[in-house]
Amino acid sequence: MIFIKLSNCLFYGIKQNLNSDLNTDFSEAEIFLCFGGYIFSVSRTEEVFYEGISITGTWVDFDYFSHFTKIKFNLINFKDSSTAIKYIINKVTSNNIQLAVVNSYYLPFDSVNYKKNYGKHLILIEKYDEYENCFYVTDERYKQEMIDLNDFTIASTNNFHIDIHLLNMLYTEMFDVTKIRENIPLIIKNNAIKNYGSSKYEFRKLNESLEKMNMLDSFKRSFSYYELVRSIKSRNGPIISKHYLINSSYIKDSFLINLIKESILKWERLCMDLYKAHLNDEILNFKEKIDFIEEVENKINQKMLKIL
Repeated sequence: MIFIKLSNCLFYGIKQNLNSDLNTDFSEAEIFLCFGGYIFSVSRTEEVFYEGISITGTWVDFDYFSHFTKIKFNLINFKDSSTAIKYIINKVTSNNIQLAVVNSYYLPFDSVNYKKNYGKHLILIEKYDEYENCFYVTDERYKQEMIDLNDFTIASTNNFHIDIHLLNMLYTEMFDVTKIRENIPLIIKNNAIKNYGSSKYEFRKLNESLEKMNMLDSFKRSFSYYELVRSIKSRNGPIISKHYLINSSYIKDSFLINLIKESILKWERLCMDLYKAHLNDEILNFKEKIDFIEEVENKINQKMLKIL
């Protein structure tokens, strides 16, 4: 079975960098909401040999984050790795954190993904050790891991591009923690309005894709099931997104919390059934399972609109 860490490298990295720079205490769930919050959508993966479905629960919008928080992002691209290394060393030796975009496939300390899984990943570079000629880096799963400069360069320049990409946050005097937190409930309410309006359409797309999936030959169907599990359990999928919602402290109604927990359990149950069908080469009857999930999703949105 596919297990997931209930965290997102982007939200974790932004939270750590922001709190370190400004001495704030934002939670990862609050960062999730500031990026747009929970938006349920279903899309078909193009140009694949199987029936690929992407189920998204997280809306990641950098412009939205900047507009809402007044914090801007600056992505710096270094074509020369030695120049990038010098830039990072100068920054971290001044007690600052540097965010870097890497490929987890090339991170030696990542026992889950190293030489197994490709994927863009955000890490925090916190220290430089001149004697060992290495960086100490952190992400949502590993703390203060040592990576030598050569391995870092490989992980940075094999991230679906050859440049080293570093992410910086630019702060303004308009940044107001109290105002941000007062307005976060509006994000949750607006999400509920959007999801309530689009839910029927998104679930219809999901059911249509699932019907096509079950018409595939055995190999393609099994592969489609497996990839669907990966999508649901991904860091931007509906399960992690729902965990962020109930851990945000902005949802206090016990009935609503229980509804969200029920939704998480139903998505998890669907993943278990999908994985079992994938292993046993069985055709899975989706209709009743999806109808249950849709019903709970609608109840969540209706309840949010009543109490927020």
